[in-house]
Amino acid sequence: MKNLVTNLKRRNVKIENRFITVLLFTFFLVACSKQAVQPVQQAVITTAAIAAPVVTGFHLNTSTVVLLEDNAGVNALTLDWIGKSAEYTVYTIEAAVSGTGFTNPIELGTTDQNSYGFTVAGLNKYMVKLLCVNNTGKVDIRVKANQDHSSSAPMYSQSIALNVTTYAIYASYDDAHLFRIPGNYQSWNLATAPKIVADSNSIEYEGFINFNTAFPQFLMVKANTWDPMKTYGYIGAGKFGFNGTMLSIFGGAGAYLLQANTNANTFKYTKINNWSLNGTAIIRYDEVDPVMTKESSSLVWSLTADMLIGNFRFRANGTDVISFGQKTDGVNGTPGYTGANIEIKEAGNYTIKLNLQLAGNYTYSITRNIVQ
Repeated sequence: MKNLVTNLKRRNVKIENRFITVLLFTFFLVACSKQAVQPVQQAVITTAAIAAPVVTGFHLNTSTVVLLEDNAGVNALTLDWIGKSAEYTVYTIEAAVSGTGFTNPIELGTTDQNSYGFTVAGLNKYMVKLLCVNNTGKVDIRVKANQDHSSSAPMYSQSIALNVTTYAIYASYDDAHLFRIPGNYQSWNLATAPKIVADSNSIEYEGFINFNTAFPQFLMVKANTWDPMKTYGYIGAGKFGFNGTMLSIFGGAGAYLLQANTNANTFKYTKINNWSLNGTAIIRYDEVDPVMTKESSSLVWSLTADMLIGNFRFRANGTDVISFGQKTDGVNGTPGYTGANIEIKEAGNYTIKLNLQLAGNYTYSITRNIVQ
């Protein structure tokens, strides 16, 4: 009996050893199987091997574009190129002020095709971010190609220069947001009277007016007809209201900033003796402001001068009481009272203009002159 028990124990040990051996072999096979599959999965995820796209043959259908608001829906510019790459290529159209080396480009659009087009309105929307409105300038355009899922650096086409003339998109104001200012300085013609305007929900109206007579008188009309219930005159204490006398300017002929507050029904005016430039872009800016020249009876001032890299503001009467910087609307060439200083990024000779003829739609332009 004792021998029988001993033999059974030995047999069980052999069976256990065989079972353990089978388990280890099975585990080995499974592990090897996973290792064999792993490189295949890695190959699917890793796409660095995809060839970087190549952009050649880039060209524009024109080298000069004059943008006009009346042609807003007309095709203005078409870009074409040859794209040689794997699938999933994304092309981005970039533009920058000519000569800046694309240090601060803007994106004009993206596509997976080998061409891209702009309407007049579509191109103007981007160009006024680089150039002043109502001005002619030069931009550089290129195509950037990226391969989806690729770690390769983007490829670029050569850049091409484009001469562009932009236009301002003027805001319109209804009778609820403007006063017409007919007076003796323009023969009391209501239809052609200058206006002062207010932005939406504002009680402050303002505009620049050229009073060309020594004793200017005027009324404020909130309609396009001589409606007595919408015609305001002087009622005393610096206020306007119904059934008043003529509003008067005491200061002689000249350009004035006229302001009206419809909450207190008060008005005030400031004579603009001159506009000048002040800032680090002005040579000897801490000594004297270069004064701009007024263009006859219009409300346009201009100056041609050498400028430094830096910034400046437009200042009325040589002080900061009334001054303009760049309005924070993303559109170059729109002055704003609280706007940031206007930048000059390259030293040179410039002609700078300030146009205050349309209330609520002021513009300025900066043109670099090529000195022979």
